[in-house]
Amino acid sequence: ENAVVTLNEARSLSPQQIVYVTTGSQGEPTSALSRIANQDHRELAIQANDTVILSASPIPGNELLFNRNIDNLLRQGAKVVYDKNALVHVHGHASREELKIVLGLTKPDYFIPVHGEYRHLRAHAGIAWDVGVGRKGIYVLEDGDILEISDLESAVVGSVPADPTFIDGDMVHSVGSVVLSDRRILASYGTVMIVVTIDQIQRQLIGDPKVIQSGFIGIDEGKWIFPTLVTHLRDSISIEDDFWDDLDVMKLKLKEIVGAYLFSKTRRRPIIVPIINPSEEFHNSV
Repeated sequence: ENAVVTLNEARSLSPQQIVYVTTGSQGEPTSALSRIANQDHRELAIQANDTVILSASPIPGNELLFNRNIDNLLRQGAKVVYDKNALVHVHGHASREELKIVLGLTKPDYFIPVHGEYRHLRAHAGIAWDVGVGRKGIYVLEDGDILEISDLESAVVGSVPADPTFIDGDMVHSVGSVVLSDRRILASYGTVMIVVTIDQIQRQLIGDPKVIQSGFIGIDEGKWIFPTLVTHLRDSISIEDDFWDDLDVMKLKLKEIVGAYLFSKTRRRPIIVPIINPSEEFHNSV
């Protein structure tokens, strides 16, 4: 009795009398344990010689967050007990015998296993068959499958699109979205903008091209790369006979020339944005 107390009540007890059970066994950034490890929890803080027990091993893909929490807890003087240094791992999923008990208690006419990879779903379906439930239908479904059940029969009748989607303000993007692809490139390599002013009648550049970059290279590297890029661009444009005939062709050529040159110097492929300012004669001709 009274083994569970409120957070306020815990403040009046000595540390030796308290065990906190928190979320965050996988290093989730907003979980209680992660906030404690990052020292930004509003109520709790690690004290020297506190013991933290992580009773779950990291799910594949979560190792970085999981290990970061351990490091941050150790930095604060905690003793951290986890699956690599103690036998404390507790499975979050039922065993075969426990699943059989649940199936025996519920005795479903239809059975659809959920959670896990496809191999887990198949294994779960096999358990249901072995214990004799789901005789009207056992279905191993994948994302988007449509299962139709009536009083007389059941069947998978089709599927609907169920790929992951990304919410961006009021916009929705699919996994293969060009917007997301461009953002990945921007995050990795940055962007380079080339601004040129042309005289289409005379088929020549007016002044030097201007280079504006963001997130591509540092200021010191840019001091030698971009001046040589401008020279290379002028030389390359002068020998392109079809460069001046079409605005879209000009932009494509600029991207090709700049992209190839920057890759040869840096082994990186930023997003290249060409901007062409036509002379007044060009505006009149268009």
